[in-house]
Amino acid sequence: RTGKLLSRVQSTFFNLAGSNTNPKLQKLQRELSPILSSHYDEIVLNKDLFLRVEILWKNKSNLDLTNEQLKLLDDTRKRFVRSGALLNDEQKEQITKINSKISELTTTFGQNLLAETNDFELILSKNELEGLSESVINAASEAAIQKMNKVESAEEKEKYKDKYVFTPHRTSMYPFLTESNRRELREKLYNSYIMRGDNNNKNDNKNIAAQIAKLRAEKAKLMGYKTHAHFVLEERMLKNPEEVYDLLIQLWNPALKRAKLEVADMQTVVDNEGHEFKIAAWDWWQYSEKVRKEKYDLDE
Repeated sequence: RTGKLLSRVQSTFFNLAGSNTNPKLQKLQRELSPILSSHYDEIVLNKDLFLRVEILWKNKSNLDLTNEQLKLLDDTRKRFVRSGALLNDEQKEQITKINSKISELTTTFGQNLLAETNDFELILSKNELEGLSESVINAASEAAIQKMNKVESAEEKEKYKDKYVFTPHRTSMYPFLTESNRRELREKLYNSYIMRGDNNNKNDNKNIAAQIAKLRAEKAKLMGYKTHAHFVLEERMLKNPEEVYDLLIQLWNPALKRAKLEVADMQTVVDNEGHEFKIAAWDWWQYSEKVRKEKYDLDE
């Protein structure tokens, strides 16, 4: 029963930080994440608390437990063990430090990704909207108005006046990629999405990702696993990376064959329209929709 208030406040805070954030909330999030990680480690690495669970677990056959109670006991004990309850004191201290650092890094990673998503704007004039439906145009116009209302200087406001804004947010990006006839603009918006965190700026995530991977590998080794993947997969349907790759290859070959057929269909549409380019990633949404309409839309 302990921790109910903390859980309630924590859920509220992180939901707010994820949906309606600001610099102050983000600063708090970076400060609190490693503290909370250490707090929960103190619980799952507490010797006396684990001993109470362990005694019950070792005597479970004599406790006349229901299936539900037995599952709860097994899962609780497993959660402690997979958190490091069987490690020695020195190893527990290492695990706590690693978890705290991973929590800090993953929070920064997510905030960098959000910043990259929010910072990019494709600001267009009316003559750059070819192919876009009225609903998509209206949404982009409303986005420009909202941004204009948020800035203060006349120069900044002028940037958005009578303009249309598209962003890497999926609700903005996907309609544009599907409908816009301006291929160079589709490419620009698409690349803004896939290059988030990889622009060698203050929000770059490459070094952070490398640090997280290294720390996860250290933690897995401390816990007695070959890799982080082996640790994670212990709780999954497929128990090791080899099984995962086997399944992926089974899916990959037919999926690749199907994808090539779809690309061929799209390329046919491109060629029939008189264009001379090869289908690229930023063309996929538009031309797959054209193929769909051509093949399956019986109303046209």
